[in-house]
Amino acid sequence: MIHVLQILLISMALGTVFTAVVIDIVGESMCPDTTRCSCQHGPEECSKNALQACVLQLYPNNALETVACIQGNSAFQEAYLDCIPRRFNSKDSDRLFTCATTSMGYTLVAEHGSLVAREISDDVYWVPWISIKGQRVPEAETNLEGVLCKKYLRVPECSNFYYFCVFKMRKVRLLTFDHNLMALFLTSLMLTATMPDIVSSVVTLDIVGAANCSDTFTFLKMQLVPIYKKYSSLLKINYHPFGTSNTTSCQQNGDKWECKCAKGPRECAKNILQACVLDKIKDPYPIDILKCIQFARTARLASYICLEEQNQVEPEPRNRDDESFSIYSTLLQVPWISIKGQRVPEADMNLEGVLCKKYLRIVRDASICSLLITKSVSINSSFCVLKMREALFPMMLMLTATMPDVVSSVVTLDIVGAGICGKTQIFIKRQLLPVYKKYSSLLKINYHPYGTSNTTSCQQNGDKWECECDKGPSECAKNILQACLLDKLTEPYPIDILKCIQFARSARIASYTCLEEQNQVQPEPRKRIRECAWGQEGVQLMKKHGEIIKKEISTNVTYVPWISIGGKREEQAEKFLEIVLCTRYFNPKPAECNVKG
Repeated sequence: MIHVLQILLISMALGTVFTAVVIDIVGESMCPDTTRCSCQHGPEECSKNALQACVLQLYPNNALETVACIQGNSAFQEAYLDCIPRRFNSKDSDRLFTCATTSMGYTLVAEHGSLVAREISDDVYWVPWISIKGQRVPEAETNLEGVLCKKYLRVPECSNFYYFCVFKMRKVRLLTFDHNLMALFLTSLMLTATMPDIVSSVVTLDIVGAANCSDTFTFLKMQLVPIYKKYSSLLKINYHPFGTSNTTSCQQNGDKWECKCAKGPRECAKNILQACVLDKIKDPYPIDILKCIQFARTARLASYICLEEQNQVEPEPRNRDDESFSIYSTLLQVPWISIKGQRVPEADMNLEGVLCKKYLRIVRDASICSLLITKSVSINSSFCVLKMREALFPMMLMLTATMPDVVSSVVTLDIVGAGICGKTQIFIKRQLLPVYKKYSSLLKINYHPYGTSNTTSCQQNGDKWECECDKGPSECAKNILQACLLDKLTEPYPIDILKCIQFARSARIASYTCLEEQNQVQPEPRKRIRECAWGQEGVQLMKKHGEIIKKEISTNVTYVPWISIGGKREEQAEKFLEIVLCTRYFNPKPAECNVKG
């Protein structure tokens, strides 16, 4: 009897005429943040679907892992930051970002929805929906390789799969292992592989996925990504970030597309991100990026991080002498776990075990770790992590202290806002305030409380100046109060007080509550600000902001908030300020850009 292993080696060494497999994956649709989205899980899902669609369209041959990465994030911004910049160079990252945040991404999502209804099913009630050769195969969700090898593929790799599968079942006593039976199976596989008259046919695998769907997330991670890497030459993948037919929809409203997702805007955002990846990345298929986006918490984070992880753009080797090297960012960029300057891949799945086994010997009480390794005692696990932090933190400080200083140039932000403008409020609260607190040493903020050029004006009437605002005297009063604040308080930049005034019901209330609640405003400056706001000085300051806007920013500000960075208007910064700064303006990029959050 020929030994099973010998048969296996012989069969793998022979040339094989194999069946090509085309895989279509349907996921959840997403919509751009500039429009309303209608997805099962809300607008974020629509935006993530759009990003996935862009990845599939632009870089289809390397899309799946990026789509999976987007899938793992709960919101668009996190998905972008987590999945895009580390996988692509800055040009490709910016291309995907533009695709995902404009009508292009939503159009791609709508196209995926039409394709799903036309070629796969008009009643997709479950995701992930896997279709092989035009027929849905539900069992492929949990056993894709088994289904492919049993019904569709004739390749040596399948013999390897069946061998270990049977061996594993024997170990748990579910099946009696029969060497004769196994040898017969492998021999038949070997003979089939060498038959000259076999004509290969294309096997299509359609998969409908959803960006914030845990089942889709599990399928991409446990089934699709590893299977595609093993059988990439045999498979054609068509992943569709859309969602179920009854919970996801995209409709045209004028010149814009609007999508709705099952889990709201955050899911739409990740779907859009995946759609953009699939649209912009053609070769190789971005499976790593899809996975990265799927795993990211939000589409925004995925769009930033996942592109930078793309190996098709070779980065400069990193070492301790490289100015871009950062101990801090390296420790935080998962799954790239670096300990003492060296990546430790096995730490991805067993960080505590690796640390306790290899690195905690310097800790006085590290002997406790032996209990973790041998007995998996949870209380000792926590103790080991605590000791690890105590040991590594001073080492990290020491290494960081010896690194050469890397100073990023200061970036100037000019922002035109209006005192009673909902979009200005949202921008200050969600974008400007958190970004400024995170990157305050790298930013110079010039906020101009004025309004649009065609609705705001200041004119002299006798010996007085009078201003007119879009929403009337109450808006002018808040603009004037903010102008006085910026004139009287210059250090530190009073961004918290600006926000407080923006959200106050009136300038009169804000002049008391906002100024008195901030400890940085002492009684004397507080008095000067109020006197300024209720007199001609404040009107003159608001007029001055209008003159600066026309002279240095734009003569035709038609929208607020109007964000200008380095003298150039950046419309996308209204919703993605951190992404725009980290991908286009910070040079060199600070370590904070690599930190999720």
